[in-house]
Amino acid sequence: MSAFGVNDQLRELPPGGGPATAVRLQLHTGWPPYVEVDDIDAAADLARALRATIWLSTREEPAGWRSVVRTPASGEMALWQQKR
Repeated sequence: MSAFGVNDQLRELPPGGGPATAVRLQLHTGWPPYVEVDDIDAAADLARALRATIWLSTREEPAGWRSVVRTPASGEMALWQQKR
């Protein structure tokens, strides 16, 4: 167990599951840092072009829009566009 109570150990795959013998559980364990942007769609497109994965596509919330991206090195970051 990790410090956050999430099991992040390696898990064995069943026999015949292919060339991989284990996968790492990748669970979100806290709040990602937020970065305010002027255009959330352009920022998400740029993140994707820089090989980030979109974990949470753009959603409208009462005060603005947000999206969560994950870098190739597994760092998470939330993009935020304030409603004006």
